[in-house]
Amino acid sequence: MGSPRLAGNWQRNRRLSQLAAAFLFAFLASAVVGFDAWIVTSIQQARNSDFFQFWAAGRTILQGNDPYEPLDWRQIYEQEGHWRWQTDQPVFLYPLRTAFPFVPLALLPVSAAFLVWTLVSEALLFASVVFLTRALSWTTNNSWLLVTLATAMAFEPVSLTILFGQMGIVLLCFVAGSLYLTSRGRYAQAGVLLALTLIKPQLFLLVYPVLIVTMILRRRWSFLAGFATTVVALFVSSWLLVPHLLGAWQAYVGRSATVRFSLSPTIWGASHSVAVALHREDLWPIVGASALAALLGILTFALFARRRVMAEPGNLQTGLSLSMLASLLIAPYVLSYDFALLLLPISTCLWMAHRLAQPIRTILVTSVLGCAVILPWALLAVSLMTGQETASVVIPLSLFVILLATAYGRNRTHGLPPLPDQMRPQHLDGTSGGTVCPL
Repeated sequence: MGSPRLAGNWQRNRRLSQLAAAFLFAFLASAVVGFDAWIVTSIQQARNSDFFQFWAAGRTILQGNDPYEPLDWRQIYEQEGHWRWQTDQPVFLYPLRTAFPFVPLALLPVSAAFLVWTLVSEALLFASVVFLTRALSWTTNNSWLLVTLATAMAFEPVSLTILFGQMGIVLLCFVAGSLYLTSRGRYAQAGVLLALTLIKPQLFLLVYPVLIVTMILRRRWSFLAGFATTVVALFVSSWLLVPHLLGAWQAYVGRSATVRFSLSPTIWGASHSVAVALHREDLWPIVGASALAALLGILTFALFARRRVMAEPGNLQTGLSLSMLASLLIAPYVLSYDFALLLLPISTCLWMAHRLAQPIRTILVTSVLGCAVILPWALLAVSLMTGQETASVVIPLSLFVILLATAYGRNRTHGLPPLPDQMRPQHLDGTSGGTVCPL
């Protein structure tokens, strides 16, 4: 007798949630449009952003010059009337392969190029969310897609990435696209996309070995072939353009990374801050090494020793999310805008919440949204007051704990719907059922 009333309440609540998600998305989209309009009218923002050095590297290549030659690099800055050329960073601070996508943009004036790059980044943010949700076959409820997209747009590292013209969203799209192609069985193309993340390899120190081991165990040789071919092509093309690349680049980047190593929002920066607070600064490398050993031990156990607890069909994305979090925690050189890559574990947690029963779903969603929407902006205020970003390590650390606890907790939850046949675990040979590979 009460079922029609319950069904009506459920439909009404669903419509309200969809309306709230759509309103939030519309509000954030309006903010994006306003931000783009500001970029159009502010050439100084283009010149003062990190994007300028990417654009300058592309323009240097177009002119047939060397971005690792201090005289050529300074010439570009002087041509644009730029005041940020620094004697301690007299060359392009990234691998040459990072400049390749910016060569076409270098044909445009820097302000127009920055606008195009901003629009491309925003489009790739939308594409990344779609790829991540499609990779999990998460198409049953569009309101959850809107919630994920609105969360991505409100995520502070995403705002910083777009404001500074950085590449975090592009890297996120490469990873998300690789996951989507893997879920569709297009392994060679997935390997190619993953290899393109080598434009910032320090952010993926654990992602590469985990995926390579997984694909070897699953005998996905086409993935490995696509990955290896792209890596070779990137290094060979860079070497042909600038034969002395490694020596010129490492001479300056090594110095910058050394300065930032103990100040980054990683376990290294956190260990240094704790040691300083205890007036035992000489012990911070030992504290950092202990934290590294503990993190690697937990990650290895989660991915390989207890592989059955990983969610299906999202076991690959769950494992990759944990690897991504651990990589950002141990990277030698990270800035807070690099945390845009955390949208991968955030979307994974929201997908898990989508499949859980109440009240666990509400608890998980609240925790994730707190880490994604509230915590980053609060920590930004702290960093502005202290002049250090070290406290931001709380963001990936919190998400790591939430994701790990959820992945294990789901194994003991009995309220989950059964998996469709096409989503069940598979053997190495592709048959259904049985023990699955790591991830």
